[in-house]
Amino acid sequence: MMREVQTIIIGAGQAGLSVAYWLQKSSSAYLILEAEGEAGASWRNRYDSLRLFTPARYSSLPGLSMLLPGRSYPNKEDVVEYLNAYARKFNLKIKLNCRVNKLEKRDNHFVVHTNSETYICVNVVVATGAFQDPFIPLYSSKPADSILQLHSSEYRNPGQLKQGPVLVVGAGNSAAQIAEEVSVYYPTYMVVRDKIAFAPSSILGVSIFFWLDWLGLMKAPPETASARLLMRKGKDVYANELKQLIKEGKVLIKPFIKSFEDTKVIFTDGTCLEVSTIIWATGFRNKYDWIAIPGAKNDKGELLHRNGISFVDGLYFIGLPWQTSRGSSLLLGVGRDAQMIVETLLQRDCQRKVLHVN
Repeated sequence: MMREVQTIIIGAGQAGLSVAYWLQKSSSAYLILEAEGEAGASWRNRYDSLRLFTPARYSSLPGLSMLLPGRSYPNKEDVVEYLNAYARKFNLKIKLNCRVNKLEKRDNHFVVHTNSETYICVNVVVATGAFQDPFIPLYSSKPADSILQLHSSEYRNPGQLKQGPVLVVGAGNSAAQIAEEVSVYYPTYMVVRDKIAFAPSSILGVSIFFWLDWLGLMKAPPETASARLLMRKGKDVYANELKQLIKEGKVLIKPFIKSFEDTKVIFTDGTCLEVSTIIWATGFRNKYDWIAIPGAKNDKGELLHRNGISFVDGLYFIGLPWQTSRGSSLLLGVGRDAQMIVETLLQRDCQRKVLHVN
């Protein structure tokens, strides 16, 4: 049996909820399909000490502010509670524990195959987020089996780790937070390809995100000079504590990994290090093998779109890094992108109706 819905949203994180909010305001029929048992479940599955690098006042979706002191930095539980409160507040239509296995297009309709039902719809918004397939780089040799290896998506707290030196591979905000925490308990090293792009969390006592927003940098399109400058600079790391720990020698920086010899890590500068644990804070790769629609992806499996609007009619994407601006994959920017996506979606729906009538 197939169920018919005007629009299917895949994923109930901040991106999917934002799209649902704008669709509900327009009285357009939709349903969110969420693989896990609650909204924002991907946040729940991350490390225990995680905190946003954006203050609460810059971490809200359209229509509902996060009920925390504006200058505080929400932890992962705060985010999960907020996203579920958001879904309840607006009575958003979500089907939980419904994993999409395949998406295809037949004639003018999409067919969404899940673990429980099959749906037919006119529009699909893919809102599966940026944390899909953990990435660990390959080397010519492998670490010894006695070394505990965890991707940052598997790390929860220092209690998981083996006694002895810990190597954190990566230089982003997750790597920084994990290294700070682990360094209290174990000798800690970080593998950094380039210099860590430390940035102040505030200037003159005011959040850096106020200044970025005031200067228009959070909304600057990717093709503008200011946005290209930010992209070349790379991701800012808001970790003043880590900066101090490195200065004091409590976290030591190592260059890129060349190879492994048993329990030793060999670095490109010729030095080596015996480690007990490696935490791979090396990010994620998008995984869209379940999208079986010609023209939706290129030969490398990368999504083809402009500002989240696919070249396949009726297909949309949201929550992608630099989709329309620096803020696209953040809580503070995804609501704006969602509004743009929904406006385009509704306009196309109206055009289809006119064509159908004529």
